[in-house]
Amino acid sequence: MNLRFLATATALSLSALTNTASADTATIGISIAPSTLDPQLSLLTSDVGIYRHIYGSLVKVDSNNQVVLDLATSYKPLDNHTWEFKLREGVKFHDGSDFDAKDVVFTLERLGTVPGHDGLAAQYVAPITDIEVVDPYTILLKTEKVTPDVPKRLAQISIISNELSKDVASADFNSGVAAIGTGPFTYVEWKRGDQLVLDRNDGYWGDPSDFERVVLRTMTNPATRVAALEAGDIDMVDNIPPLDAQRLMEREDITVALGNSGRVHFIQFDTTSDVPPLTTAKDGSPLTTNPFADLRVRQALSMAISRDLIVERIMDGFAQAVSQGVPEGFSGYAPDIPMPVYDTDGAKALLTEAGYPEGFSVTLGCPNDRYVNDAALCQAIGQMWSRIGMDVTVDATPKSVYFKKLLAGDYPAHFLAWGNTSGDSISFLKSIAGTPDKENGRGSYNRSYTNPDLDNLIDKAASIVDEAERVALLREAMTDAINDQVFMPLHINNVIAATRKGLTYTPQVDENTNAMNLRKE
Repeated sequence: MNLRFLATATALSLSALTNTASADTATIGISIAPSTLDPQLSLLTSDVGIYRHIYGSLVKVDSNNQVVLDLATSYKPLDNHTWEFKLREGVKFHDGSDFDAKDVVFTLERLGTVPGHDGLAAQYVAPITDIEVVDPYTILLKTEKVTPDVPKRLAQISIISNELSKDVASADFNSGVAAIGTGPFTYVEWKRGDQLVLDRNDGYWGDPSDFERVVLRTMTNPATRVAALEAGDIDMVDNIPPLDAQRLMEREDITVALGNSGRVHFIQFDTTSDVPPLTTAKDGSPLTTNPFADLRVRQALSMAISRDLIVERIMDGFAQAVSQGVPEGFSGYAPDIPMPVYDTDGAKALLTEAGYPEGFSVTLGCPNDRYVNDAALCQAIGQMWSRIGMDVTVDATPKSVYFKKLLAGDYPAHFLAWGNTSGDSISFLKSIAGTPDKENGRGSYNRSYTNPDLDNLIDKAASIVDEAERVALLREAMTDAINDQVFMPLHINNVIAATRKGLTYTPQVDENTNAMNLRKE
């Protein structure tokens, strides 16, 4: 690949930016700026959402977070350790070169070697120990351990061209020189923290965008995004606060698009410490036992929360209560789990049975800048707990501080949300309910609970290739986790976007903004 030629072409493209006043352009205000355009440097969910505009993947997730085909036309397990992928023929990269098996091999071999990478990319494909090229459009991926979610893992991996140099730098992707994929848009310009300009790839193998050019303009302040839409300066905005959404729905010149997020919000308790931190009797005297180790206490605190009130008052109706760690429609969702009951009298009775008739004092840890209305949610929960006798202090801090304290085990109770980007429940169960175990990939965000029987069930579900058997095990594990109140499910948010009149948008369950979902009426 002639990088000098590509750099020249990019420069010419940039010089033409001021001459496209008549171009059919969609400008979208996005809330989170991409951190890089090197798809193997960062695999943050928000960055992956940006990559999908430029790069293709063997498989990808649709708007409901379910795996669909992309650069692969089929995949199947040949045995417990071998997956066959058939590749799409006739696909070309943006520079005109052909896509084939060599590009998949190059992509997977570069993973984990990029200086400064966040580790997620290598983690996603860590089970793959060998790649066999059967022919230019057939590959076999082999794993040492049984890994039933290989396709879901690959949905996060963008395919890059093997004609790139093996030591291609992340800076070359950011400048556009190496940002060459098979996706629906081609790179034009990226100004970090400002905007990413993309042109429609007229050679794209799939359905083309309705727009010749898309501008993804970074606007981190929600008030600024909404004001720009109302003024007609942009065509669409993402991540609208619920209060603004209500007002925008009354305007005739704006269309509000709603969808359900896959991100489940919940509370988890420290059940493993002898005496949890920041937990005392109401008079301030120390406790001699851990109240959260008693299932009745966890059940009482769950019964004391009105999820309907949270949805109505805190989320202004733009949310839904949930009964478990994934929303309905996700693989592994257990339909027999009932919605939690709101019953303050029952909660008080359970606290009394557990030996805390007057309640006790506890601190609830919470971020104040990570999730929609996160601090307000925690304050509301603290007030609800106070109605059954609890003395609650809400410690709401910036996410940069909060997550360090959470992972250090500094909270007796904490508020969290999990994005469920895999489209099923295994990620949630392993990360939130599983006992921390790096070798088995469990417990990355669990500092609160351990249960060997549940661990065995989760590990078994993670090692079954047969989908029907795997789903049955996932449902059983989720049911056991809820029965033991491993976590306290609360709600999922609506994903809220808005467009100017004449446009429609389909929100993504993973909360990413996808310009391909923006269409003309």
